[in-house]
Amino acid sequence: MQDMIDFPCSETWLGYYHERGLTPRKPASEEKQLLNELTKLREAIELNNKIMKYIYYELKNQKKKNAPVKRNITKNKSFLER
Repeated sequence: MQDMIDFPCSETWLGYYHERGLTPRKPASEEKQLLNELTKLREAIELNNKIMKYIYYELKNQKKKNAPVKRNITKNKSFLER
C-alpha cells in the first residue's frame, strides 16, 4: 500500500484516510490505545496465572491435609464391616 497523502494532516484526518485505504499510517492515538489495551490484557493474563497457581497449590495442600483423614476413614470402615 502506498501513502497517497503527501501533505501534513491532523490525527483525525489521518485516521479517516487510513480507514479508506489511502495511507498505511495510523494515527498515533490509535496506536497508543492499542498498546494500552495490550498492556491491560497482559496484566489480566498475569493476574489470572497467579490466581490459578494459588488455587492449584491450595488444592494440592488440601489433598495432603485430607490424606490421613481418608486413610482413617478407610480403616474405620473396614473395622466396622467386620
